[in-house]
Formats: sequence, C-alpha cells, structure tokens
Amino acid sequence: MALCLGVLGVGADPVRAQAPPATAPDSVVSAASAAAEAEVEEPTLPFFATLGVGYGARRDGCSLCASPLDNESFTGHLSVGRPLGAGLALGLDVSVWMRGRPGTPVAADSTGAPTPTSLSTMLGNASVTASYQVGYAWVKAGTGFAWGFQDIEEPAQGADPEILRAKGKGIGYSLGGGIKLPVHAMVALAAFGNWNVGTYDMNTVNGVVARENRHAYYEVGFGVTIR
Repeated sequence: MALCLGVLGVGADPVRAQAPPATAPDSVVSAASAAAEAEVEEPTLPFFATLGVGYGARRDGCSLCASPLDNESFTGHLSVGRPLGAGLALGLDVSVWMRGRPGTPVAADSTGAPTPTSLSTMLGNASVTASYQVGYAWVKAGTGFAWGFQDIEEPAQGADPEILRAKGKGIGYSLGGGIKLPVHAMVALAAFGNWNVGTYDMNTVNGVVARENRHAYYEVGFGVTIR
C-alpha cells in the first residue's frame, strides 16, 4: 500500500496545481483603458474657422471694365461655422476679389512723363452656408449678400477724364468645397474652391449706369483651419 501511494505521489505539487492564474490588478487595467481612450479622443473647439487666399477669375461680361481681359486677380476668403453633428455644419462664408489697374495718363510727373490714374474693381459675397463633411473633404452651398464697385473713366473734351466709382449691392450665392489636411489636433491646412455670383444695379453720383449687373467668379486657394 505504501509503495502504491509513493508511486502516485511522484512529481505531484498540490500547492502549485491549485494556484489560480495570474491577473493584472484592477488599477493597471483602468490606467491602460484611460490611456487608450485619451489616444482616440482629440480636443476640438465648438466652432471652426478657415482663413485663406487664392486665385480668382471672373466669368461674367464685366460690361463696365476698361478691358475685357481685366478678369484675373487674387481673392481673400474667410469661413466660420459650427458643427451640427453627422458631418453637417452651418456657417458664414465671405469672399472678396479685388484688382487694381492703371487708367489714362492725365498728368506729368517730375520727369515730364504722363502719370496714369489708378482704377480699382472689387467684388464680394457673404453667404450663410450649409456644409457636409465626409472624412477630410467637404462641400457647401449658401446664399446671402453680394456687392461690388468699379472705377470708370468718363471722357471729357479738353480736360482730363473724370473718374467715377460705380457701386452696388444685392443678393448672391456661393457654392464650394475642399479638403483638409490635419497637422495638429485643432489645426489643419485647407485647399478650397468656390463659385461666387451676385446681382445688383451699379450706381454713380450721376445715377444708374448698369441695371441687373451680374458678377461671377471662381476662386481656388489655400488656407489654415482651426477646429
């Protein structure tokens, strides 16, 4: 009997066989979970704003332009808004196109050479827009206020031409889209494109010079977004 018990007991370690498997303390598990959540969640602002500059080209008749080729210049763009969830957002987009050009030489400088006048043109749109974002890309559309001014020369006999500023304001709309490249939790680089249209009468001090004047220009540019 003693021999049988000895054989059965060879290699047996009752204490080691009944030891439960090792587990990590609850505090370690909680710390690891918190760290994982911190890596996934990124701090964001309750609004977004994009400021950028771009190239703009007119695609309207520009009936008051001194030259039909006066249709390319730089633009400034500002977009602010608030996310609504599920990729939707509501905001305000402002775009301004401006160009300067020389006019007819009217006076001589110190060297005796004629000095041209300076003429300017500005177009602008401010639209309340709705946007939808998927991943890093977005599209938007909106309507609102449009304005513009145009310096024109009135020919005069026996004297220098008179410069008049024709200006107007009315309604317009904007369509656009773009992509964002995140560089920080709350900062991204943006590439955008917009189509801006406005309609209004153009007036000078002498009265209306263009009824239902229409401006239309597209812009493509780059900017910085905080979000």
